[in-house]
Amino acid sequence: MTVRDSERHFQWPLQKAILQGYSVRLVPVDYSHLDQLSVWSAEEDIWRYMTFAHLASKNDLQEWIGTAMDANKRGIEMNFAIIDEASQSAVGTTSFYRVVSEHKGLNWERPGSEHLIGGHVSILRRSI
Repeated sequence: MTVRDSERHFQWPLQKAILQGYSVRLVPVDYSHLDQLSVWSAEEDIWRYMTFAHLASKNDLQEWIGTAMDANKRGIEMNFAIIDEASQSAVGTTSFYRVVSEHKGLNWERPGSEHLIGGHVSILRRSI
């Protein structure tokens, strides 16, 4: 039996995945990313227009990572660290946040990386 694209249903719960792009890799976020992400999350400009969180302190970021890991484990969200392939460093996060039709996801990246990362993350999103 062949299943047509129009008949495919969203896989629930979400399954853990690593997504590979040209210059970035999205991996499920965990505490191993805390130190690298805290360098960038301390940049106040990132949070200027964000309404969902303000993770400028390392403690706030650590708490968010714990919550994100729990949501990943339960399969209700998929929260990723954005890994820059050139530096092998976590430079931001992105997510499939409470996956329902009205939500598109939440992103933040280190200042100045939008031209390097943003386009490639968009490519990853479209390929899923």
